[in-house]
Amino acid sequence: MSRTTTGPLVLGALLLALAVPAGAAASAYESDPTGYARGLVVPAGLAPPAAFAPIGIVDDVVDGLDVPDVAQVKVLKRSPGKRLNTGGGAEVAHGTEVASVAAGRADGQGVLGIAPGAPLLSWGYKTLSCAEVSEGILALAAAGAKVINLSFETEDACDAMRLAVAAAYGEGALVVASAGNEREHGDPTEYPASYPHVLTVGALDLGAKPASFSSSGRGLDLVAPGEAIPVALPAALDRDGTADGLTRVDGTSFAAPMVSGVASWLIAARPGLSPSQYADLLRASARDVGAPGWDSVSGFGAVDLAAALAAPVPPADHGEPDDDAAQVDGTDFDRPDPYLTGTVKATAAPVEDPADWYRVRVKARSTKTIKLTTATAARALSLVGYRGTTRVASGAKTIKLRNATRKSQTFYAVVRASGHRVATALAYTLKAG
Repeated sequence: MSRTTTGPLVLGALLLALAVPAGAAASAYESDPTGYARGLVVPAGLAPPAAFAPIGIVDDVVDGLDVPDVAQVKVLKRSPGKRLNTGGGAEVAHGTEVASVAAGRADGQGVLGIAPGAPLLSWGYKTLSCAEVSEGILALAAAGAKVINLSFETEDACDAMRLAVAAAYGEGALVVASAGNEREHGDPTEYPASYPHVLTVGALDLGAKPASFSSSGRGLDLVAPGEAIPVALPAALDRDGTADGLTRVDGTSFAAPMVSGVASWLIAARPGLSPSQYADLLRASARDVGAPGWDSVSGFGAVDLAAALAAPVPPADHGEPDDDAAQVDGTDFDRPDPYLTGTVKATAAPVEDPADWYRVRVKARSTKTIKLTTATAARALSLVGYRGTTRVASGAKTIKLRNATRKSQTFYAVVRASGHRVATALAYTLKAG
């Protein structure tokens, strides 16, 4: 795996156009809640909830001992230490910088995060391996993180990480990932950004347009400020010429925690919803950037906290994760899903949740009918039947699963979503008769 980040940006005229004081200390103005870049995400005067939802960070360890802005962090026991090696390169402060963007404390100094003082849980990896990242995702979900920030990218698909994301999602955690910084370098497919059930975030530049470096693709959901972002880090690792523990950085790594902070705020202010509903709220309420509707460069648009707080509650999902047979038959997780009986209401969506698998028990020498009912807007949903890996039935809305043997057999009814990206998942009803 690799992670792409850059050092401090030379700001120039674009920064001046945003009324950020030239020559100011890197984040001194962040004591003002309306300052750049927080002021582009959190409207002035918006009252915060009494407490924010916990944010988990899989990254270099978040150093709350040397950085007051993130002193609230709890470093999980299996993480390698609580303090960074300040004799190393400045890049190891990445996790602390990310955490300060999401949850920097309101202490009158340094960086003010999107969700100031939100509880932070840190899983500090050593090697950024597939196994270590996967373990961290699972550990953070088990420890109660309601938002898990993944500010790293790899071109190598990692099945363990895909399953860890799915498991965390099933435990009630919204997983937020950086899109990557490779748009000018071939724009390869990046993970975890491209996995289902991941809220993927690209970067806006200082002109509030998609940054030239920000990776694009079908997995992109939102954009947020990602250029010249003020961050906190240990003073010993501050290499921008003024060792004050404050600097500016750019990259989708820092756009993602802006959305993680927004998600923490949203979950606290509107409790009781599922991760899919919070993700739908953020997508549906985003402010269009560029072409109307979804596009591969800006997703559904710029994250809009105020709009998400006021948007209608989207339909709820059921039974996730259920993306394939292995996720529902007990292969990937500790027990199989119950058989489909009666009527189930759920949702599906292209890219984010493209398939819902249901186990169906069919008695010996009998047939079971499965009926899919959708709204007019959900024409992109279809129904398929499987026996093992063999497709045995298909139909737009109704299938019949026939068992000609002398023993009961397990079949699968699969609802598939295809077509264009949608901001809000498509609701459906599935009935076994």
